[in-house]
Amino acid sequence: MNARPLVLIGIEDLLERTIIKDKLQKHYYIRSVTRGIDIISSLAQEEFDLVILDTKIHTPDLCATLYGLSKLNPNQKVIVLKDTEGASLPKCDCVKHWLDKDTKNAILEGLVYATINDI
Repeated sequence: MNARPLVLIGIEDLLERTIIKDKLQKHYYIRSVTRGIDIISSLAQEEFDLVILDTKIHTPDLCATLYGLSKLNPNQKVIVLKDTEGASLPKCDCVKHWLDKDTKNAILEGLVYATINDI
């Protein structure tokens, strides 16, 4: 079976990254980047089955990453990691625009919220 491409964005915590990789490496070829904007140009040339995005990344990069994903593929499957300690998403309006599944303005259709334990 061929491994499908997956990208981890902004998951800097070594334990979190290790847990995710251990769970998914059988099925996915995993690339990991610190800044989402670093992967956007690659996404234009290579299709990823799944993007896992940590909202703890710096808000301007989060906004740019979400914008880039929405322009490249509005149906991109994206898992947004929620903080297991219940921290909320960044309050930035542009982040709410892309991540708020309860609004009619949500741009990313393939969006799912999960904790690291849900993966």
